Amino acid sequence: MADIDTAAEIEVVQSEGHLIVTIPLVGEVSKQWRTWFMKFAREQGPRAEVQDVPGRPQIVVSMPTGTGQAEVFGILDGVRDLVAKANAAGPSPEAAAQTEAVIRDWWNRERG
Repeated sequence: MADIDTAAEIEVVQSEGHLIVTIPLVGEVSKQWRTWFMKFAREQGPRAEVQDVPGRPQIVVSMPTGTGQAEVFGILDGVRDLVAKANAAGPSPEAAAQTEAVIRDWWNRERG
């Protein structure tokens, strides 16, 4: 599962009237996790996407430069919540193990 890397520094860059915030991630950032994160980000906002600088997954968030403190906190808290939601969306290891056991049981029956 992925998480925000609070031990690393964020990057904030101003570009064309927006602030671009880069938030580093740690842990496994699988293709499926990215899909869940992007789906939830599109449905709920904020303008966030997962990017992968070689070996360094990160979330990039864009917001207008004049955004107030409460809204900035809300946007960044929303990003944190999207990470948690993407982590919860995937199947649990227990569910995968149970399904694998059923698959193996089926295979053993097929083999006779």
